[in-house]
Amino acid sequence: MDKNKKFLSPLEVAEILSISKKTVYEIIKRNELKAYKVGNKLRISPDEVKRYIGEDKEEFADLREEIKVDYGMYSFSELYKNHIEDKLVICGKDSIIDILVSYLSQCYKGIKILRLYDNSFNGLCALYNGDVKVTASHIWNADTDRCNVDYVRSMLPGISTTIINLCYRTQGFYVQKGNPKNIKSWKDLSRKDVILVNRELGSGTRILIDESLKKFGIEKKDVQGYGNNVTNNREVVNFIRNGKADVGVGVKKHIRDNENLEFIPIHKESYDLVIKTEDLHTYPCKAIIDILKLEEFKSDCEENDNYDYTDMGKIIAII
Repeated sequence: MDKNKKFLSPLEVAEILSISKKTVYEIIKRNELKAYKVGNKLRISPDEVKRYIGEDKEEFADLREEIKVDYGMYSFSELYKNHIEDKLVICGKDSIIDILVSYLSQCYKGIKILRLYDNSFNGLCALYNGDVKVTASHIWNADTDRCNVDYVRSMLPGISTTIINLCYRTQGFYVQKGNPKNIKSWKDLSRKDVILVNRELGSGTRILIDESLKKFGIEKKDVQGYGNNVTNNREVVNFIRNGKADVGVGVKKHIRDNENLEFIPIHKESYDLVIKTEDLHTYPCKAIIDILKLEEFKSDCEENDNYDYTDMGKIIAII
């Protein structure tokens, strides 16, 4: 190993490949990516990362900046598309997707998979543009009280899509232990003494917040902290834990080990996979459907996250 050469941490590699750090470790363990031990830490050569994604040309030297997908862009660069041509790209943030990818990698060796972390709105845009094959979504429509169906229909016009249930999740308020501000309903968000930490545009949670405010006639300008936007549940938790906000919205699992916060259930949602119907017959998508029927997979999901898996694998709608 050249000690003068810049090496990447597993976290940096995860950012480059748009996968979780845990998945990077799994790839290393499978000997698909070569890593070096530096003290008690793992380090990866940039050349090795380029080899893994199938590109070692000089013009891709600054790979980290080129391959990264920014939130809110809704499209991928041509360079990025070159790297995903022969891969099954799966989009979604929940750790259930990580478990699904792990099963695909272990049970279906011929499938090259790229795990993309992005929100529901961006995932549907990417599916429409042909940049991903499978995306997870939890976008609620307050007018119809339905998840995903209405938005999928409007965001993928003229394209037949199939919505398959992964699980049902309960969204709720994160508050300080003891709920000192006595926050119990959406209407409490309009109080002057309550500060919200919001989620980024396009996330299913942000859409839930906006739809709920509209439903209860609450003006966004009347919500203190509405402009405090963060991109994941961990940041929401940190805002509240550090006293920068009084309330945030998310699923319970992200605070279950945090004894300083409480969870107030407020909304049950459907967390689904969305696939173009024409792709259902392809080998990778058939593999996904088969995995969703496995009791072992369901058991692993239940152990990881206490969601409702009653309808896992059920086709919710064909649009």
